[in-house]
Amino acid sequence: MMNFRSIVQLLIILFLSGECVIGQESFHRVVTPFPVTDPYGGMYQLPATGGLNRPVQQFVDIDDDGDADLFIRDHADQLIFFENTGTAEIATFEWVTDTYAGIPIGGWFHFVDVDSDGDQDLFTDSPLSNMSYYRNEGTPGAALFVHKTDTLRDQAGDPVYVEIPTVPAWTDIDCDGNPDMFLGRLTGEIAYYSYAGLDGAGIPVFEHITETFQGLLIVTGGDDCMTAQVASDRSGRHGASAMAFADIDSDDDPDLFWGDFFAQSLLYLENLGDCTVPSYLFIQEQFPATNPICTGGFNIPQFTDIDNDGDADLFVGTQGGAYSLTVDLADNLAFYENTGTPSAPVYNLRTKRYISAIDLGDKAVPAAADIDNDGDIDLLLGNEAQPEADNSSRLHLFRNDGTGTDPFLVHADTNFLSLGIGYNYAPAFVDIDGDLDMDILMGEWTGVMNLLRNDGTPENPSFVLADENYFGIDVGNNSTPAFADIDNDGDQDMLIGEFLGNLNFYRNNGTAESAAFDLEDENYFGIDVDLYSAPSFADIDHDGDFDLFVGSDLQGIVFYRNTGTPEAANFVEDANLLFPLHFRVAPLLTDMDGDSDLDLIGGVNGGGIVFYENLENSTSVDPAETGELPGILHLVRNYPNPFNPVTAIEFRLARAGTVTVAIYDLNGSLVEQIVEGEFREGRHVVEWNAGRRASGVYVARVSAGSSEQTIKLVLLK
Repeated sequence: MMNFRSIVQLLIILFLSGECVIGQESFHRVVTPFPVTDPYGGMYQLPATGGLNRPVQQFVDIDDDGDADLFIRDHADQLIFFENTGTAEIATFEWVTDTYAGIPIGGWFHFVDVDSDGDQDLFTDSPLSNMSYYRNEGTPGAALFVHKTDTLRDQAGDPVYVEIPTVPAWTDIDCDGNPDMFLGRLTGEIAYYSYAGLDGAGIPVFEHITETFQGLLIVTGGDDCMTAQVASDRSGRHGASAMAFADIDSDDDPDLFWGDFFAQSLLYLENLGDCTVPSYLFIQEQFPATNPICTGGFNIPQFTDIDNDGDADLFVGTQGGAYSLTVDLADNLAFYENTGTPSAPVYNLRTKRYISAIDLGDKAVPAAADIDNDGDIDLLLGNEAQPEADNSSRLHLFRNDGTGTDPFLVHADTNFLSLGIGYNYAPAFVDIDGDLDMDILMGEWTGVMNLLRNDGTPENPSFVLADENYFGIDVGNNSTPAFADIDNDGDQDMLIGEFLGNLNFYRNNGTAESAAFDLEDENYFGIDVDLYSAPSFADIDHDGDFDLFVGSDLQGIVFYRNTGTPEAANFVEDANLLFPLHFRVAPLLTDMDGDSDLDLIGGVNGGGIVFYENLENSTSVDPAETGELPGILHLVRNYPNPFNPVTAIEFRLARAGTVTVAIYDLNGSLVEQIVEGEFREGRHVVEWNAGRRASGVYVARVSAGSSEQTIKLVLLK
């Protein structure tokens, strides 16, 4: 029989996610595998999305359901899609995929209905800084993108050239009902292309009007957010930029907003002309006026009415410009709510992290162990550099306050052990001295190993920095350790990844109580993943020996199956098990949910984690293989969760029947019956408004005939 958790995970995969792992082992990506709190006690809504470093964002209703969905480019050729499963008034975003429609987008993208057929077409960056065009040949509610050209040409037949790293914009500048195109130039000027129609292949054609739109020259300078100035000449600087047009004063013409490589804020140019004859004047060099954005530079603005109140709200993604590439590695997607009116906007900063996920800045490395001996797995994450802490690294402790089978992680400490000994922390738990508690061996940028010995007990750990150059080990740069008894002699051997991508094997020629590590191989089994190797051991095929997962900079996670014995390993690359999507990934195999199989946690370049659920012991039926849903009733999820005060409960029926949805407290007492009635076959969503209820954990019970399933709902007020 499939339990509730198994069905939920499988249906999330089947209906929501286009990403799974190739291979006989049943790994599937889940972004909300268990509840995780942030350091302030709130809940991460999408904890395992991996974090963001330099988001380029756009809101667009891609499924024509009346609310704005979200697309983000954070890495070249990967377009992340978050579906808005809420409403036009209350947005609720759920991750769907990191590779929307399999489209390689390069450095930027932009959706626009360029052919006026009611659906969104797509422009993207292409090789040699030309422009690719994807025509939407589907419908407004079901997009189907077809690649038409990777070299968009203007009316004269010349390629449209987009200078790196500018981000272009489209708006109807002349009120003819068609989108015109604007490209920022490194000189600080703006190229203007007027829409001229479609060619015989259905590809849009733009007429190149000018390289100096409105005579504007936008080149910024200054040393901080309060002294930036628009230069009257080029002053040796360039103007790499991102533009957005929006009518924020409701006078029926588009105003202009400019993010610049040398500007820590946004520039606002009001359109003082009219709909057919624009005339732009600098109004503000620090926008918004009441609380200007202030970052390391190069901000990407976009306006959208995210709450459907009739005025334009502001979203700003930060790329990191001339002033800092590190300070905005976590706080880099800001949301300013417009609390004014359509003609008199007032922008209030609501958050600098619109995607609520674990994000420690850059390059997270995980370690896991039951460090307090309470029967569940705790999580430790190292990072490359803490954005607000002058580039020093930190360890972050996520304490498991749940159980061994139902994890509930609390971001309990953002500077665990207060080390201050370097950066690029790469921790690994291991009982290195045989005293039955978990010690920490930690690599770092310098290539050495640090011993954090546990001088406490299994229940009350007390980690002491006992050695900053453990056994004199130095692998060059970015030491990343993993431990296993690879020769079955009763002690822990050590494998260390490094910057150059190979693996260093140190055999333990001591004992479990007194380790003695000797370097045996600097290129273990000839394994080389190019850059930033990060090993992790696990007996994933249950044959009694350790297999090997190796993270990399650009290849994702590479799997090496052990075809040898517990005493004599022989690692052979197995391309049938692939985790290819993630950059600078450090894998960890651990049974996070207590179901007796090993899940995969990957610390990634974005400063967060990705989570792959191992369904090996969770199911006997794979609906992706059968094409059917097992059973009559399948309770998929509720969203959002946690929520306040409304949550939507989604379920699916294999055939029509009577359904009851009821809410109970944890004592089993009925709180409220939401619905009872006849439902047709297929997908259904019912809402529970808990406005009159106290914060806490509730249980939703859905019954259909003899089938009954439950799910926990977390109300946070």
